[in-house]
Amino acid sequence: MIKAIFMDFGDTIVVEEEGKRLSDMELRSVDGAAQFMKEFSKVPIVIISNTIHSSHTDIERLLTELGLLQHVRKVITSLDFGVPKPDPRIFQAALDVVKVKAAEAIMIGDRVDMDILGADRAGIPSIHLHWRARHDDKIALVRVQPTYRAENYEQVSQILKKGLCSSFAMGTSS
Repeated sequence: MIKAIFMDFGDTIVVEEEGKRLSDMELRSVDGAAQFMKEFSKVPIVIISNTIHSSHTDIERLLTELGLLQHVRKVITSLDFGVPKPDPRIFQAALDVVKVKAAEAIMIGDRVDMDILGADRAGIPSIHLHWRARHDDKIALVRVQPTYRAENYEQVSQILKKGLCSSFAMGTSS
């Protein structure tokens, strides 16, 4: 049973614009991300994001603007933590926040070379959210396979509902 959901931020929750800082981008969520976070809000959600210029407070401000911060337990950024993905220590920090074992969490991310590889190194199952081909050149460079693949949040939701965290999806968690 999945007891925690870890999510990347850029191109997983918000649409990234190549070459722009978060503060310079038009803020819009990836299709289905907001609905997914609301649907699974009973499961602790931790954002794990590689950032160069943005701290957790910057990400929290953007999540507030999108109306999503209330669904997030914690935001961990590489800028604040001092270690970027795919280093497993940043994933361990997320596990420590929600006090679950690696097998009880799942990582959702768009980058195989960062999100999926890091989750794999930490022993965390993963979903590669491949909604656009922006980082496809990195897939061949990494010898890791995600636990699941999805092209959109409807598929991510279906994956989680198929027994992984059905009690949360149905709103019956204790």
